[in-house]
Amino acid sequence: MLCAQCRSLLPAGARFCPTCGAEAFASPSADPEPAVTAPLPALTRPDETTRLQTIFSDAPAEPVTRGAAPVAFVVVGSLVFLAVLAVVLASFLRGGGSAASSATTPTIGAVTGPATTATRSSAPTTPATTSTRPSPVTVPASARLCATGAGPYGTVHAGTAITSCPFALAVRDAYAAAHPTPVAGTTVSATSPVTHTAYTMTCHGTPVVVCTGGTDASVYLSPR
Repeated sequence: MLCAQCRSLLPAGARFCPTCGAEAFASPSADPEPAVTAPLPALTRPDETTRLQTIFSDAPAEPVTRGAAPVAFVVVGSLVFLAVLAVVLASFLRGGGSAASSATTPTIGAVTGPATTATRSSAPTTPATTSTRPSPVTVPASARLCATGAGPYGTVHAGTAITSCPFALAVRDAYAAAHPTPVAGTTVSATSPVTHTAYTMTCHGTPVVVCTGGTDASVYLSPR
C-alpha cells in the first residue's frame, strides 16, 4: 500500500508513514480487487425453447437440386439415341437390301451432270437483222437460150439439162397470162408439150424471173 501524502511504500500493518509521518489509509489509486459476479441464469422460457425445437425438427428437408438438370439431359439424350437406333434397325430388317438399291437409283428430275452457271454479259446484245429483200436473179452462164423477143418476158432460158425449150416457152406463156408485169412471188401451172403433163412452177424475181418446179426444171424469163 502507498502513502497518500508522499506516495512511499508503507510496510504491511503500518498505521503511520515512516517517511512523512502521515496517517496511513488506503490509497485512492490502488487497484481494487475485481468483484466476482455470478453468471445470470438464462432468460429463455422452457416452453418457448421446446416449441422452437419442435418446429425445426418437424420441418421437411429441402430437396437437393444441384446437378439434377445435367443428369436429366443425359437421360433424355440416351433415350432419344436408343429410339433412333431402334427405328433404323427396324427399317433395315424390314427393307433388307431395298435401301441400298434405292440409294443408287437416281431421283427423277435430279441433276446428275456438272452444274453450270449462266453468266449474263454486261454488253447489250444486238439482235441479228435478216434482210427480207430477195437478191436479184441473174441468168447463169450454163442456161440455154430458148427464145428472144420484145416485152418483159421476151428472152427465155432453160436452166437445167432436163428442161426442154418447149416447156420453157409454155411456162413463159402461163406466167405472162397471169402476171403482165413481174411480181415478188407466185405459182403457175404449165403443161409440157413433150410429156403432156402439167407441172406447178414457183416463180419469183424482177426484172429477171426464175420459175422452178416439176422434175428439177427451171426457166428464166427476162426482158430483151
